[in-house]
Amino acid sequence: MTNGEKSEEMFLDTISPFALANPNVKVVLTVLPWPEAWEKIQVALKGGPAPDVVQLGTTWVASIAATGKLLDLTGKFDESVFPSGILAATSIQGSGKPVRFAMPWFVDTRALYYNKAACAKAGIDPAKDFATWTSFKAALLKLKELDMEGKHIMPLGFAGNPRDAVHNLSWWIWGAGGEFIGRGAKGKGINSPESVAGVEFAIELVREGLMVPTYDEGKGEVLMSMLRAGEVSTIVSYPISSLSENRFGVVPLPEGPRGRFTFLGGSTLAVFNTSPHPKESIALLNFLSSEGAQLHYSARTGLLPAAAKQYDDLLLRMDPVRSVLVEQLQYGRAYPSIPQWVAIEHVLQDGLGIVWDIAIRPGPYDKRVLRRELDRLARTIDAILWKQDSPKTARRQ
Repeated sequence: MTNGEKSEEMFLDTISPFALANPNVKVVLTVLPWPEAWEKIQVALKGGPAPDVVQLGTTWVASIAATGKLLDLTGKFDESVFPSGILAATSIQGSGKPVRFAMPWFVDTRALYYNKAACAKAGIDPAKDFATWTSFKAALLKLKELDMEGKHIMPLGFAGNPRDAVHNLSWWIWGAGGEFIGRGAKGKGINSPESVAGVEFAIELVREGLMVPTYDEGKGEVLMSMLRAGEVSTIVSYPISSLSENRFGVVPLPEGPRGRFTFLGGSTLAVFNTSPHPKESIALLNFLSSEGAQLHYSARTGLLPAAAKQYDDLLLRMDPVRSVLVEQLQYGRAYPSIPQWVAIEHVLQDGLGIVWDIAIRPGPYDKRVLRRELDRLARTIDAILWKQDSPKTARRQ
C-alpha cells in the first residue's frame, strides 16, 4: 500500500540486494491506496486474482486469517527478533497456541510533537509539564493564552476525521482504565465508566478550546504543515521526518490515571495459500525482516522497524524523533487481534465520529447524549462479537 511518498521506489530500492542475490526470482510490485487494497483483497478471498505476498494492516490479519486463505507461517521466519506486543497481531487471539498468519514489517505509533519556542515563551518544560494528563492540560491552558508575534496559535491539533477517531481516542480511553470491548460480567467496554471518563476528558479539551480538530483524511500532512508553520503549538502524530531539531521536539504521550499508553499498529506481510511460489515468497519475507532491510526501509519512510528486539542501531540513537518513539513502544498497545475487529473498528469509526461531532457542536454540551451514543456502540459491538459469520460481513473504508 502507499507507505509514504514514492512508495514503489522505496520498496524496490530496499529489496535490491534480494534481487541481486536471487536473479531467477522476479518481484512484481503493485502499490494501491488502502481502501482500494482492502476491496481487492476481498475479491481475492472470494477466488479472484491474488498476489503471492500481501501487505496487511495489523488490524486486518485476524479477520483475513479466519477465512483460511493465508499460508501458515509458523516457524518460517525468526520470531525472536520481534517484540511480543508487535508479534501478537500476527495470530488470532484466544485460539490456543499461536499460529502465525503474517510477519511483522513496520510499526506505527503516536507521540506528542511540540514547538520549542512556544513552550519556552509559555514557561513550559515539556519533559515535566507534558508528563501527566493534569500537567498537560495546565500546559495547554498556558499555550492557549500565548501570543506569538501578534497572533494566537492553537494549543493542540489532532486529526478529527472519523477514520482516525478510534486511534485518537485510544490513549485517552486506555489511560482512564477503559477498553473498546468488554468481555464477561466485569468487562470494561466502550460504555464503561472508565471508557466514558477517558472520552469525556478528551471532549473537555475540545470544549475548552485546548484541542482543535483538523480534517486531513487521516494522513497527517495538514497537522505537520500547521506545526511547521507555527499555527499550532503541539500535535499528536506518527513519525514525522525532516523536522528541525532547533524548532521542534517530541515526547511520549502524557500518562493517564491508569497508566501511559499509545496506539500500536503498523503493517505485516502475509502469503496467500494459493501462491504458486511459497518458497520464494517466504524468502522475500525473511529478507525484509533482516536488520539491513528493516533499517533501510525505516530510513527511507520514517516508519519504525518492527524487527528491533535484539539490536540498538546507531541510526535509531542518532535520530531524536525515532529514538523517542522507540522508547515509547514499551507503552504501545494494539487492538484485539480477533476476526471481528475489522467490523468493530468500522462501527467505532462511525460512532466515535459522532462523538467528536458532539464535542465540537456549538451550544451546551449534554453528557447524556454522549453516554447514549456510547451505550449504542456497546450494544452493536456485543452483537458483532457473538455473530458467527462476522468475518464474512466485515467491511472497511
